[in-house]
Amino acid sequence: MHLQYTVTAEDYADAFHLHRPEFAARWKSGVILASGLLTVGAILLVLSFVSVTGGDSPHEMRFWAGVSVSVGWVTLLVLLRERQLLQDLWRRLAAAHDGIDLTADYSGLHQRQRSYSGQAEWPYYISCRESPRLFLLYFNREQYAIIPKRAFASIEDIESFRKLATAQA
Repeated sequence: MHLQYTVTAEDYADAFHLHRPEFAARWKSGVILASGLLTVGAILLVLSFVSVTGGDSPHEMRFWAGVSVSVGWVTLLVLLRERQLLQDLWRRLAAAHDGIDLTADYSGLHQRQRSYSGQAEWPYYISCRESPRLFLLYFNREQYAIIPKRAFASIEDIESFRKLATAQA
């Protein structure tokens, strides 16, 4: 089976989330936390202008509203900056990995691209993971090859590769 593809920034993002699912969960939790803090801060701020309840002075409520909103914004900005740094990294990696020619058979994978040419027998790969958009073939616990499903000519080719990779790796 012969494949030709370019690994895109979106492929790197999907691979990262398949490899590190806890990152996506942490990001979602952070967004929920930031949203909650911003909401609590807004409610406290509104209450401080509407009425004074429970002996709290409007100044105390405004102080805690400011703290809540500030922490919420900082959390959100840190998450967005972290995501932006990862997207920049993925774009740089994608630019370096264009024009991959990959042949997969029972002996292993044979790969050619502008800066690299080589082959690896199946025992070199220790495992295979799959997402709706790609396959990851692992060399070790932290390093993997990305093979996008869009590179396959048909669903049958994807099925054949899945059987080959899971039986061999």
